Amino acid sequence: VWAGMRETNSRECRNCHRYDSMDYMEQGRRAVNQHTAGFDQGKTCIDCHKGIAHKEPEEPAQPAERPAEKAAVK
Repeated sequence: VWAGMRETNSRECRNCHRYDSMDYMEQGRRAVNQHTAGFDQGKTCIDCHKGIAHKEPEEPAQPAERPAEKAAVK
């Protein structure tokens, strides 16, 4: 999902959040510095904000070893 969002330049984020509505006068100094640096570096929303609005998924649990596989390993 994250890679797909990078490929679309974070289109899903931009459905609600638009660059032209990001008023630097309303942002803190750190946010302005980070946003302008990110824009200059060609970054997209997901590069810095991954896991902020939506939690990153947990690592999938390893599938339990089946008894038949155990016997075959001997």
